[in-house]
Amino acid sequence: MSSNNILTNALQDNGDTTIEPPSFIEITKKTVRFGSNIYQFRNITGFGLAEAKNGNVVPIKLILIGFAVGLFLANIPDFRFWGIFIALAAIVGIIVNSSQPKRYGLQLELNSGRKRVFITRDLEGVKKVVSVLYNFMESDQEGSFN
Repeated sequence: MSSNNILTNALQDNGDTTIEPPSFIEITKKTVRFGSNIYQFRNITGFGLAEAKNGNVVPIKLILIGFAVGLFLANIPDFRFWGIFIALAAIVGIIVNSSQPKRYGLQLELNSGRKRVFITRDLEGVKKVVSVLYNFMESDQEGSFN
């Protein structure tokens, strides 16, 4: 499963949200450019911070089955070592899943009803971009942002 699918599922959208990789942002009086994507500024109806939950690296079903099998095998003397090993591997799977860094995104809402989310791990950077977009919407200036 690709990371875009995982993030799309994590945002729990209705199919109108597109996940985009982070890129350079350029703002002019008429357009907003994110990498190779260009939007007319007048078509942006809203923007803000979106938290994207990470998908699991190790599937939950695999962890549960591994833990159950590990506990079962740990009670059989000839397979005790393998049972403990499998149960510990399941615990490591839980730790790996819970230690994934949080991802955030700049969510643009377009007047068509579609949403674009530009994903990053830099929360402060997203807040700064939202602030710059807000200030730009309220003024007549041009500029760009990395």
